[in-house]
Amino acid sequence: SSGINAEYGRGVRNMKPWMLEWLRCACARKNSLYRTFVQHPSLENKMKYTKMKKFVTKHIRLAKSRYYKQYFERYNFNSKKQWQMINQLLNRNKKSKTKIGKIIHNGNSISGNSNIAEAFNDYFTNIAQKLKDKITCSINPKSSAPSENTYTPTMFPD
Repeated sequence: SSGINAEYGRGVRNMKPWMLEWLRCACARKNSLYRTFVQHPSLENKMKYTKMKKFVTKHIRLAKSRYYKQYFERYNFNSKKQWQMINQLLNRNKKSKTKIGKIIHNGNSISGNSNIAEAFNDYFTNIAQKLKDKITCSINPKSSAPSENTYTPTMFPD
């Protein structure tokens, strides 16, 4: 098959290794019965769709179970392959390959890996001091005891 459903013009999405050809046809039949039921609602159409939906759901579960059982039996002594599958099933993808092309730091556009790394380094090494500088400390003159000072922090004054 070409991977295109000519009737609806949709590409087949992310083919699963456990999805057998007859099961794919059963899914297409189930979808067809659903469209028929929606276009012509009747008890008979609903029963046909419901019966097919239960059949497909049951066999998808069995096919998945059988596929993964065989996979883990096949790679019983290969922990690398087992963990690759576990990570794939848990959607733990490898690190993102997205690259940062440029950033704006202190109003300047910065590009290039080393320049961007330096800008991040500058930001994170100086952030504590910048926050400290923005905090103002005031002494309360109405304090009851002369040795007791009241600290009132004001973060980020405008």
